[in-house]
Amino acid sequence: MKILSIINRPKVRVIGLHIIALTLLIISAQIMSKQVRAIANASQVSLPLVAELPVLERRLNTITQQIEMAELNSVLKIGSQKEQVDVLILPKEPDFDRLISIFDVLQEGLKSKNILKNASKIDIGDPIEDAYPIHFSFDVHEEGLRKFLSFTRIAGLLTVGDALSPEEREMLIHKTEEENPTGIIALEQFFSTDLLRYALDSRSHEEQLLRSFSSSDFVSLFRMTMQSSLLREVRILFEGDFGQLIDDHNLWPFPMLIMDSINLKKGGAPKWRNVSVQLFLYTAH
Repeated sequence: MKILSIINRPKVRVIGLHIIALTLLIISAQIMSKQVRAIANASQVSLPLVAELPVLERRLNTITQQIEMAELNSVLKIGSQKEQVDVLILPKEPDFDRLISIFDVLQEGLKSKNILKNASKIDIGDPIEDAYPIHFSFDVHEEGLRKFLSFTRIAGLLTVGDALSPEEREMLIHKTEEENPTGIIALEQFFSTDLLRYALDSRSHEEQLLRSFSSSDFVSLFRMTMQSSLLREVRILFEGDFGQLIDDHNLWPFPMLIMDSINLKKGGAPKWRNVSVQLFLYTAH
């Protein structure tokens, strides 16, 4: 049951975020519609209140259009992302050539910075139910080890929202509800942004979202979340040539990999470690 929970998580996150966004926007439209009807149906209203009616109607029309556009975008985006999950993240049959290519690019990137050496051949064992054991070893500097561990945490994720914890997403959603309910569309679009696309140009994606918000409280919470969440590790991992090489060779997204065990021994130089690791590569059944 635990394994099934892990396997289904990328699909649930993507679909769940779209449902939350659309639900909140529809609620905003319903509230606005009630306000318009209440003013229009009032038998005696003051002049200032009557003057608000065209403004409220325009806002209602805008929200209605946003709902229609969001529904269309959600269908297209969920379909595309579901295909990526089914074909690349949790395929029915493992693509070992693609997996080894990913590890090759990762290893070469770390070797080019002189923070990894003596990598062994990757050993792929017989499947245990729906998972294949992957074992290899290498000598690595502490900086390289941090990047490798970030890679294992990111493997199997697809969107920005996937890299945020439920608590982190909830804080941003709650702050949006408080300060700008219609901004939920911009927030939802940010959550559903492809993780590699975000990492390759994080500043423009973040600034695009922040254009929908003027509150310093939201900006402060958002900036803090970007620095304290897994997204910081994503940006560090894909900086330099690594992210671009992964993109150029069509190796994104990474398949679902779960750390099974890691054995660390003191290396031959300060801050170096000899690492032996076993991962599980998951497939769908």
